[in-house]
Formats: sequence, structure tokens, C-alpha cells
Amino acid sequence: MKDPTQKGGGDDFVVFPSNPMEPAYFIDSVKDILATLKSAEIKSRKLEHESNEAFAIRVALSSYSIKSALFRKNTKADAARISAWIGLVREASLKESLSSQISFNNDFGIADVGLVAQLSRDPEHLSMLREFLRDEYGIIMTLERAFTSMHMDGCAFRLENGVPVVALTLRYERYDYFWFTLLHELAHVALHYQQLIDPIFEDLSEDSEEIVEIEANRLAFDSLISRADARRFFRQGYISNADQLREEAARLDIHPAILAGLYRFHVKRYDLFSSVGQELNVRAIFGMQ
Repeated sequence: MKDPTQKGGGDDFVVFPSNPMEPAYFIDSVKDILATLKSAEIKSRKLEHESNEAFAIRVALSSYSIKSALFRKNTKADAARISAWIGLVREASLKESLSSQISFNNDFGIADVGLVAQLSRDPEHLSMLREFLRDEYGIIMTLERAFTSMHMDGCAFRLENGVPVVALTLRYERYDYFWFTLLHELAHVALHYQQLIDPIFEDLSEDSEEIVEIEANRLAFDSLISRADARRFFRQGYISNADQLREEAARLDIHPAILAGLYRFHVKRYDLFSSVGQELNVRAIFGMQ
């Protein structure tokens, strides 16, 4: 889990070309997808009887019908993998939007991010989370596992009809990681909706000085634990065992796995409370093993 107050340095964003549907660029994109993705990865995601070439064309078309996209710079991230991934995400999200006739609730704001965060107290809520976001707010949550070596946690963007999409790769299986990533993307919807005509792709292991990222991190953190509770909790000093952690979680009305993630990051001891943090496998819950 990232510290929402921590800043990084350097040039954090790169931009796709401003005219992504230029024919030569599109053809190169298709070639790059075919050259980069493993055959097994394409096989697991292409349609029945669809060739590898047809798959690459389909996802490239879906991807590059989106305007130029900002994404967090990471030298390990590959543009072809990202393009294929966002193509699949956009295709699935557009189908859901059209089939469900979703309409975004433009009043979605900071308080609503906090209300969604309250669902993290009970893992049983995961089974209805996508439907809740869709029916209550008109937000699509799409889960699409990352391609190999993509190093991406998720993104937020809006479809042509204005419906916002929060897409997650479930890069890690931990409960605290899932909720922080989801709330970070929802924070972009609440705070930066007008800017989401261009998807923001994110590797949350990278620090950023961009104000939109600092704001999204802060809102995600505050939605999981209030600033007053965080000050009291972290001021009390070292927590020695899992029972004490669970007692604090009950007092603060926070799921123990989430509090464990917050504490592990605060003291920079990622070996602590690993059993608590790994009690829930979100990938398994969502069938993405």
C-alpha cells in the first residue's frame, strides 16, 4: 500500500501520439502486440476461432479509438502490453454499458468514495461490489488480469457516453491492496472526472509528484482510516502481535487485513502480520487465479 503523502521525483508521465489512428501507426501497433505478447497469453483471451492476428487487430482498434492517453512512466511497462490490455478493458466495459443502459451519477463525490470504502469492513461485500457501483453510481468496475511484465495496477477513464470505468489488474492478491487500488481509481472519478477522457494508467509502486495522483492517494487513504484515527493509531507505537492488531481493527472498525497493510507500510516492516494480510485472496474470490 502506498503512502498517500509520499512524493517522488522526475517526469512521471508519457503520452501516446496525438493521432493514434494514423494508418502506419496503427499497423505498427498491431505488429507490436503480436511480437510482444506470448502466444499462450493471446490464446487465453482471444475469442473462439479467432486468429492471433484478428485478436491483435481487435484490441488495437479498441485501444486506439481512445484519445491520447497519459500513463505513469515505468521503464518495465511495455506500450504494446498496455495497449492490448486497455483494448480488452474498453471492449468489456462498453459492452456492459450498452447492455445495462448505465447512466453515470454526476453527483458522485468524496463522500461517496467514503461510503464505498465502508464496504471493505466485510469481505462478503465483494460479491456485490461491481453491481453496487454500477446500479448506485453508474460506474463500471472491470477486472482484467495484466499481461506478463506489464507492471500495471489499473486505470480510470470514461467511455464516449460519459460512463466512468475503473479497471483493475489485481496485480497482488492482498485485500488491503485491492481496496486501496479501487479507492484510488474511484478518487479519480470523484475528483478528476472531466480529465478522464484520457485514461490514467498507473503503477502504484511508483511515486509521483502529479497533483492528481497525490489527491487520489490522499482520498483513498482517508477513506480507509480517518486522519484523526491514523494519528492516534500510529502514535501509540509498536504493535507486537496479531491479537493486538485485531483488537485495534475492531476498535477502529477497519478490517484487520487493511489495518495490517497500513501498519506494515508505516513501520516499513513488510514481514509483520503476513498471516493477517494473506487471509483473503482477492484473485480467488473474483475467479482470477
